[in-house]
Amino acid sequence: MKKTGLPWSGGPVFREKAGDNAADGCYNAGEVSIMIRKATAADIPAVTAIYDALLDREEQGLLTTGWTRGVYPTEQTARDALDVDPAVKGRGYGTAFVRFYEALGRETGRNCLRIDTNARNTPARVLYARLGYTEAGIVAGTFNGIPGVQLVCLEKTV
Repeated sequence: MKKTGLPWSGGPVFREKAGDNAADGCYNAGEVSIMIRKATAADIPAVTAIYDALLDREEQGLLTTGWTRGVYPTEQTARDALDVDPAVKGRGYGTAFVRFYEALGRETGRNCLRIDTNARNTPARVLYARLGYTEAGIVAGTFNGIPGVQLVCLEKTV
């Protein structure tokens, strides 16, 4: 079963795989190893299913992303976000994705990486801090049609 990560065109998609070979893009994430590959347009329905699962939990008060169903995220915005299926929370998918992002940055000569999240998304902020990202600032405004967002800008030198 595929677990989808950064879903923009060419972004990685996570899937469980036996073994642990970073050269193959496979990262040990504790219980499982994860294969990260470039996403395709065919992956977008799986990404939107993850959005629905996350939004369901947001609406039930089980999760805080700051998202609004029908506004963000949508199938049209699925090309610019890191999302992990809540069914696999805590298995290392987010960490593996960030490690992939960092390796890609180094391979392409980018030594300063930037990422952002909604200030309400505490789990993401904790993850990024644990992985060495610093909060460079918070920008208030309307983000993808959602007013009143506090967008946390994070960065890390790799």
